[in-house]
Amino acid sequence: MKRWPDFIIKIISVLIIILALQGGFTIANASLSPIAPPPTQSPRATYSAFLRNTNDAHTLILEAYQKSQSEGGLWASREVLDLAKQAKEAMERVTRTMDLQNFSQVNRASDSTEFALMLREILDRVELPDIDSIPDLLTVEEEGLTRWEIPKTQIAIIKLTDGFYKDEFLFSEETLKRIPHFYKEMASEPYLDDALEGFYDFYVSTPGSLLPPKWSQFLPKWSKKMLGNQTIWQWGSLFLLLGLTIAVIRLVYRIIGSHQGQSDSRLSAWEGLILPAAIALTLLISLFLVREVINITGNMRVAISLSFETLIYVSLAWLGFMFLNALGRQVISNAYFDDDRLLEATIIRNGFRVLGVIVATTCLYLGGEQVGLPTGPLVASLGIGGLAISFGVQPYLTNLIGGITLFANRPVKIGEFCEVGGVTGIIEDIGLRSTAVRTIDRSVVMIPNSVVSESQVINYSRRDRRLLQFSIGLRYETNRQQVVDIIDKIKGYIQEQPILADERVRFTNFGDSSLDIEIYTYVLTTAYAEFLEVKERLLLQIMAIVEVVGSDFAFPSQTLYMSQDSGISEGTPMSIVGQSSDVLD
Repeated sequence: MKRWPDFIIKIISVLIIILALQGGFTIANASLSPIAPPPTQSPRATYSAFLRNTNDAHTLILEAYQKSQSEGGLWASREVLDLAKQAKEAMERVTRTMDLQNFSQVNRASDSTEFALMLREILDRVELPDIDSIPDLLTVEEEGLTRWEIPKTQIAIIKLTDGFYKDEFLFSEETLKRIPHFYKEMASEPYLDDALEGFYDFYVSTPGSLLPPKWSQFLPKWSKKMLGNQTIWQWGSLFLLLGLTIAVIRLVYRIIGSHQGQSDSRLSAWEGLILPAAIALTLLISLFLVREVINITGNMRVAISLSFETLIYVSLAWLGFMFLNALGRQVISNAYFDDDRLLEATIIRNGFRVLGVIVATTCLYLGGEQVGLPTGPLVASLGIGGLAISFGVQPYLTNLIGGITLFANRPVKIGEFCEVGGVTGIIEDIGLRSTAVRTIDRSVVMIPNSVVSESQVINYSRRDRRLLQFSIGLRYETNRQQVVDIIDKIKGYIQEQPILADERVRFTNFGDSSLDIEIYTYVLTTAYAEFLEVKERLLLQIMAIVEVVGSDFAFPSQTLYMSQDSGISEGTPMSIVGQSSDVLD
């Protein structure tokens, strides 16, 4: 039973491939050589080229359709495909007579053929002027004509004054924008002579691009009835396709989500490309099927094309950012970026992220132009708001410059014990905006890089040795020789220790309650734990030396000498005592 889903997926995949090949085969076999443009040097030439090429396209596509229906098999013959190719080239010459320069790429691709057939439907229902009455090149040059309207209509052919088609006469942009409205107004009017009756309905109700694929003959008649602007089978196919599109994207999302946290960060970064790539690819296939196989037309075609192409460009922008993010992680995973180069790794990683943002923004900008969003005014508005934005981003730019300064000067590295801006701790991370310091109490303090670059930085981890300096106090009962012996023995012990250097042991002071001896030396280590161990051993050895010499350590004390006053001697003359009293008075 577990194989059933795989079997169903395979069947659906084969059907989609067959539909895509059937619907797009005429495109794949179309000639890539340049097609000669129709003459558009005057209103008469443009008008004649439009009618002639729509007639040719109608004749060719009907002949190809009839031959295709009469042939057996599921694939069109070479003769049918050649006729379809010629019909497509004729329709391209038709759309060449229309001014589509200011239409977005989405609307141009969606509307050109449909607008051309709508316009022909309108012309087939109005009384057309005699061909000789339409201004030709000579009339245009003599009268300086720049605009001509079909009599009793608002359909205009104008001379373009700029752009790629400058000085050519084309059906005006204003006319094309109003074609759907004109068609609704004229749809109930009867056809006149030489009309291409039903050509537009044939185009909008059949699958494929102009030539319907052979499988369309198996569609039931009830499914070919119009419901709104589409047939019933087109609505059903559209909803089925949208459901499959959503289902595929959700399936990829669930598969990717189930593997999250099961691999290292580098592999996870590359796996992050799968979802946006799957979304873009699924939407591209769906959009192709909507346009070339199901052949959705009208406003629905424009809405779907606009939505899908917008999502495609968003997915491509997302894919571009994720690709550069993954590439950055791949680069910093190199053995070159060891613990001593963590700062460089941080800068490179963030640099790739910034580059990813630039690529994504560029992709969104180009996509906006493609789908017709007003990107030009948006970019211009950024210039107006640039001053306000500059004040807002000034702190960020200051910190960014501070981060670059840290990268250039390298006063600290991740993992070092430092004092930065009055904060003491271990450097945990150095980003583009701030530096993270974990203090002794395990708190994390984020210090802006501008503060780090401008303040005093004490890097304790870069000391080549640690200073050990303290004083001891001996009791005053210690005699001179004992003091000398204690000094000599302490100095001798320090000199015997290879981890101690540059010792200095001196009798420095007669304290209030002790004879003070200062010990000064360097411990040849940068590890704080080892420093404490060496200090402990030295202190214990000093205790033993003082004990061996026969002295002891002093502590704050006072000695009181008490005696009794003997008073005034009996032989002292009273006159002297009186004089003393007078002096005191």
